[in-house]
Amino acid sequence: MRCCLAGQRGAPIKRLLIVSVAVLACLLLSVFALLAAVDSGRFNTRLARFASKRIERPVAFETLKTHLLSPRPNVVITGLTIGQPGWAGPGDLARASRLRLVFRWPLTVTEIEVDGARANLLRVSRERNNWSQGKGGGDSLGFLRSVRLLRVTDGRFTFDDRVRDMKLTGTVSHDVAKSPARPLQVAAQGVMQGGDIVLSAAGAPLNSRRRGAPYPVSATVKDGASFVEASGMVIPTGRLRGAFDLRVAARGPNLANAEYLFDVGLPNSAPYRLTARVQREGRTTRATDIKAVIGRSDFAGQVVSDGSKPRRVVSIALASRALHADDVGTLLAGRPPHTVTRSVSGAAPRPSEARLFKSKRLNLKRFERRDYRLDIKAQRFVIDGLAPGRLTLKGTMDHGKFELKPFTIDFPSGQANGVLSVDVTGAEPAFRLEGSLSKAALASLVPDLKQSLGGVADLRVKVAGAGASFRDIAAHATGRIAFDLRDGQIKKGQANVITGAVVAGAFTALANKDATTELDCALVRMDVGGGRVRTRRILIVTDVGTAVADGGIDLDSETLNLTLYGRPSRFRLFSVDAPVSVSGPMLDPKAKVRLGGAPAGSAEPPRPPKVEGDPAAFCARQLAGTP
Repeated sequence: MRCCLAGQRGAPIKRLLIVSVAVLACLLLSVFALLAAVDSGRFNTRLARFASKRIERPVAFETLKTHLLSPRPNVVITGLTIGQPGWAGPGDLARASRLRLVFRWPLTVTEIEVDGARANLLRVSRERNNWSQGKGGGDSLGFLRSVRLLRVTDGRFTFDDRVRDMKLTGTVSHDVAKSPARPLQVAAQGVMQGGDIVLSAAGAPLNSRRRGAPYPVSATVKDGASFVEASGMVIPTGRLRGAFDLRVAARGPNLANAEYLFDVGLPNSAPYRLTARVQREGRTTRATDIKAVIGRSDFAGQVVSDGSKPRRVVSIALASRALHADDVGTLLAGRPPHTVTRSVSGAAPRPSEARLFKSKRLNLKRFERRDYRLDIKAQRFVIDGLAPGRLTLKGTMDHGKFELKPFTIDFPSGQANGVLSVDVTGAEPAFRLEGSLSKAALASLVPDLKQSLGGVADLRVKVAGAGASFRDIAAHATGRIAFDLRDGQIKKGQANVITGAVVAGAFTALANKDATTELDCALVRMDVGGGRVRTRRILIVTDVGTAVADGGIDLDSETLNLTLYGRPSRFRLFSVDAPVSVSGPMLDPKAKVRLGGAPAGSAEPPRPPKVEGDPAAFCARQLAGTP
């Protein structure tokens, strides 16, 4: 009886066990059937469609083998193809002959092996490329955080960067077994704006990388004669605009080449070499700890480009031990095309007009896009022919209006200072300069003069003009120029000639060509306008006589035409009273004694004043009474 009851009670349990086993068997059979169906390719179309929707690009593959019940669940895909996004046109974004993924439950990828990878990358604007998913991209490598092993072999790619006009082909691999410290290896070559370019890069392991974590990298770029090395940390974002912190060393014939390479605003230059720490975070880029040699000049300091505001502000703070004016002139010159900057010095002579004021159109509109802050100091500012001085300048540019206020050059004797304004907002750039040189001893300021001409000089300049080129600006310039010289000396032979004692000057030059006489004062007043510089008054007072002049400078033809009329301080028996003409190109005029007097048809020549009493007192009255 008990046995029967026990049997009756155990029957439901047996049936439950049987049902459970049957259900489990059915489930296992279903799983095996599903996996078999997957392995047979029956669901390939649906899986490809699901993947396409997930990454927003067409996906296809030849075979998909799963081993999900293995101790190391894995999937092997062969013949994988990822198409371009719709806007990029036909073709493949990427292909791989074999892709193996190893998982841990619940389906977290821990290993990735890629063989025969091919990628065709395209960038058409700063905000659009074919590899970022969704608008704005994001850290497209963040999924590698859980990956313990990443191996890429036989990887090849092309990169068409239409922003920089660059096309590259290259290879890529990632194998920790071969290179534990720098498993990522990239090498590429191609053409950038008409010139050959070679790049290489190496990076730390990409596997187990935390999302947004700094990534160690090193890279080199060779573009013609330009060479750049960089190493440090980057934070990829999938848009080539991530944050970074790099030490950079560069050298080349022209700093402007980096404008094309790295899309940063840099000027034309003489051959250079530099090192710096370059950082970018958000929309702000900093170059600090700059140490550079450009031409014969050196620089140290920092440059910050802040794009956090509606208008980008570039702040430049540099100090120089030796700054040469010809290097500054090169920095201000127009930037040649990339095919030139990559191999040719920015200071190299260019085919141009043999003129002082060039007719080449100025390209200053590009400065209107940004605002600038300048703070430049130089211990020795070197202008050929002048003694070196100490330079200090501060400047700002706001919405295309630039003001250098003040700039100061402290010479060993005397100081130059002034204000320069440039407005590039109009159809043509407009310039305005107000400057002065005060209490400058000529012998100290211009060492090459030696004892041939000396004294204490003062110069005042106030000019303004506008034009599409320096020639146009000169043609439309207006203003005044004033120059005073006092308490000086001049070669006695020259003084005799310009003050009307031509014969005495000739004898003095033969007897003692280095003999000097007192130059009590000289004053020059000139007006600028109508394409000419006209003399308002020129007066020279020496110990042997006085002289005045008329004439001027034609800025269009760039020729000088002055005539000096002299008056000896005392009568000489053998005296020839003849004016002296100084004429010819501005940069190479010639002096000639007009024995026949003033040019035919000219107006009555001005008569030099006669010095009465003390020449010093006379000069003081002349200088004080002539604005």
